[in-house]
Amino acid sequence: MVPKQPLQVSTKVSWMGERSQSMSPNPDKSVPVSRVAGNAMITVKVRYNDVEFALRTLKKRVQKSGLLKELRQHRYYEKTSDRRRRQKKANIIKTRKRELDLLGL
Repeated sequence: MVPKQPLQVSTKVSWMGERSQSMSPNPDKSVPVSRVAGNAMITVKVRYNDVEFALRTLKKRVQKSGLLKELRQHRYYEKTSDRRRRQKKANIIKTRKRELDLLGL
């Protein structure tokens, strides 16, 4: 089967800093390279060989998604009681912050 358009190779940088190439008829659309636990990996398109800009964009997306925080939490086993304690503390902090915002302080 011969494609109607010539295939163009686009380079993407995954969250681990690896480069992979995907063959797609439309390189402008971002297609995830692979899936991790059912979720699409964070991909950044490198345009005009501007790797530094792509790296900055990748870091922003990883930070915003909370992926690094989750990876650090899973680095070691956390007992369920410790996890509940940590989540309870975080919820208390969120509630106090929300109350202060409502009061205008």
